Amino acid sequence: MIERVGYSLLSLLRRTWRMHVRGKVPSSGVVAFWHGEMLSVWAFFAGRNGVALVSRSRDGGRLARLLERWGYHCVRGSSSRGGRESLEALITFARQGRLVLITPDGPRGPRGVVKRGAVLCAQQAHVPLYW
Repeated sequence: MIERVGYSLLSLLRRTWRMHVRGKVPSSGVVAFWHGEMLSVWAFFAGRNGVALVSRSRDGGRLARLLERWGYHCVRGSSSRGGRESLEALITFARQGRLVLITPDGPRGPRGVVKRGAVLCAQQAHVPLYW
């Protein structure tokens, strides 16, 4: 029940946002953004063939269900749980021309400090990295 109400409210909020993008909006590659910006970025790229990296935690499960309703495929993992497997899956999706979305500072932080996963994904998949 709470998830349905949350989904409805977030979907309504999503429709009220206006974002301005400089340059072309990517349709493939790796998009990196801060953990604190995830809702607005995921809302912006909803319905665009996106693949999201989502934590294996209970909260991550709730988030994954929301993102799947927004049209994302979710890869579950983090730097501390399932990191190698999730990175390999993201590389595969990026090579297939999908848009991979990653928060490189992650939920544990430190906030605003980039970890190497997004860069490795883009390098190994030979796709652009967008910030």
